[in-house]
Amino acid sequence: INAEYGSLVDESKVMNKPTGTEVKDWVIEVHKGPCSSSNELSVFEKHIGAPALPEMIFLKNELSFTYKPTNFRLSFNTPDGLSCWDFNKPPVKVCYSKEWKSSRNLESAPVLKEYDWTYTTDYPGSIFVNGAKPGEGNEGVGRVERTQEKIDLEELKRPDPILFFDEAVLFEDELADNGASTLTVRVRVMPNSFFGLCRHWLRIDGTAVRISDTRVFHRFGSNYVLREFQIREANWSDLKLPEDPRFVTDPNLMFPLLAVKELHTDKIFIK
Repeated sequence: INAEYGSLVDESKVMNKPTGTEVKDWVIEVHKGPCSSSNELSVFEKHIGAPALPEMIFLKNELSFTYKPTNFRLSFNTPDGLSCWDFNKPPVKVCYSKEWKSSRNLESAPVLKEYDWTYTTDYPGSIFVNGAKPGEGNEGVGRVERTQEKIDLEELKRPDPILFFDEAVLFEDELADNGASTLTVRVRVMPNSFFGLCRHWLRIDGTAVRISDTRVFHRFGSNYVLREFQIREANWSDLKLPEDPRFVTDPNLMFPLLAVKELHTDKIFIK
């Protein structure tokens, strides 16, 4: 976990060794640990000022891409992912919202009793150079520029050998049986490139479905990482769902059924 939130995690607990690979000056790792303790969550909750947190949070979990020659690092980690959640947004209204809020014992919350209980986060990932986040207006390593270039999906469909694959859950919540809100990461490394995905999947049964994807792609030898950010969503009443029940619970099946609400691509320069 990055230094900014390192103090929130109890490192005395047994931590699984990260899985990963090293290829073409890149170190690509997935860190996975147990569900965070109540003490860790209490500290983190106060740190971001949130009125509540998802049911299951893995503060130690992270997907990271480190380019050793320039000490550039692109991280998808739980603390930063949840820090992009705007809990002050007006809450979504569903038929069971009162029951959901009562299950969270929000009566004891001193100030904020209405909040975005869907934990929606549009997390683009976290950029570090020499262990720190670059400041605004950065023109060096880690600078970000909007581009019209797109991730080559046809290249990703090729049957290239997979050098490394893994995935991890950053947080998840069943919204008191009203649906699901999950933030996950996955990575695939091929001989000539890597591809990563950070996805927030939100399903509010009978109300709405939303997917927020951050996809990253790098062709080894280039001086940048492509980062595509996309939001898709639909009202439940507008969905034409097949009878197959898997469509309700599988975001990969639901993805093409949703309308694109936002889509843009950036170049993140690594040198």
